[in-house]
Amino acid sequence: MNRTSYVKHMLVISQVLFLLFSIPSCSQEKTVYLTIGTGGSLGNYYPTGRAIARIVNKKQEAHGFRLQEKETPGSVFNIDAIMAGDIEFGIAQADRQYQAVNGLAEWKSRGPQKDLRAVFSLYTESVTLVATRDSGMRTIQDLRGKRVDIGHPDSGIRQNSIDALAAAGIDWKKDITVYGEKPDNRTNMYLHGKLDAFFHTVAHPSTDIKFAANSVPEARFIPLVNIEKLLSKHPYYSKSFIPIELYPSAYNKQDVETVGIKATFLTSAKVPDDVVYAITKAILDDFESVGEHDPVMNTFRKESMLEGITAPIHAGALRYYKEIGLQLPDGYAAMMTEYIYASSFTLRWDAASAPDIAGYKIYYKTDSTAPTYNGTGLSEGNSPIDVPISKLDNPNSPEIKIHGLRNNNVYHFVLTTYDNEGRESGFSKEMIVIPTVRDQAS
Repeated sequence: MNRTSYVKHMLVISQVLFLLFSIPSCSQEKTVYLTIGTGGSLGNYYPTGRAIARIVNKKQEAHGFRLQEKETPGSVFNIDAIMAGDIEFGIAQADRQYQAVNGLAEWKSRGPQKDLRAVFSLYTESVTLVATRDSGMRTIQDLRGKRVDIGHPDSGIRQNSIDALAAAGIDWKKDITVYGEKPDNRTNMYLHGKLDAFFHTVAHPSTDIKFAANSVPEARFIPLVNIEKLLSKHPYYSKSFIPIELYPSAYNKQDVETVGIKATFLTSAKVPDDVVYAITKAILDDFESVGEHDPVMNTFRKESMLEGITAPIHAGALRYYKEIGLQLPDGYAAMMTEYIYASSFTLRWDAASAPDIAGYKIYYKTDSTAPTYNGTGLSEGNSPIDVPISKLDNPNSPEIKIHGLRNNNVYHFVLTTYDNEGRESGFSKEMIVIPTVRDQAS
């Protein structure tokens, strides 16, 4: 072989080797990229989202997913982005979750967001009202006529501010000069004297609040009023307080009363079960280290991680909770069935809790494809199926089997009882069922 032929021969071999080693192996799985919507960089949600992403990504080789955090305006934006399929996960306040599921507030014109799913709750955030010393404010009533930031319209802060103002008898549209900036802009305006006060719903200690308190001499935390009224009207609030020891430069010397609300981790029913299961497992199997990445998450506990949940829990998360034996909260457990893989399920209950009855009425409250009982289609609302005791095989351990459930529909069943005279006897049972039917198309 002459020199020219040898060079050509080696070039061919080099090219073949290059092609062989540059083509990915067929057995090599591709990484699936997922996004979690957070909040502004100065708030709690961004570092929390980043901490969650880091924990998930540590086990990327095991589950094949990579989670990336996305800075957003906050709760409302995140819920809408999840519903639109723009992101797979998001953090949102429990009240915004409740309003979206029930078609309230920003979702009133669009109706209930039926595909919204909860994964778990994170920590309690306190509704916080901060005022400058120069504003002269001491009570929430002093807000009248002042320049007040009540939160960006796409944030959860906005409605919390409106609720707090309403409880104090203040009309946010008439009695104050309203601003609705993103957190970064709001803090900048406060520091430069362009705001007298601002609301923030946040877990403490807050870098944002600490920065504002340290930068403006003797910043004041203003307590909310009529807290009991807030609690009775809005079930997602709970009593809370701002620990003043965390803010030594503030004017206040005692803890400040307020209300709190849970931050929650959400997704969509359209996100596959296996994905949500893997993400949930990755986070909770390593939940002790969450606080290393985000100090606020040091309060995160498995035993309280389902508090504040009002959306149905995603089937993938339920699968993991069932594996670890996690107990659902009493109020939620009464409305949930176990993770099911069939187009039918059996509703069971204790007959001793509904004595002296002649029969049952059952109906469902959602827009799902109509299920059936004993060949008869169930109706929505006020047209329940009548199930006399005589139709039951064992009246002492009643069972009603429902057929025709469709994949990923949400069925909210209501069971009531009646006596021998046809009057309601007071017993009722509610259950939310979310089937994952393997032999049906989504």
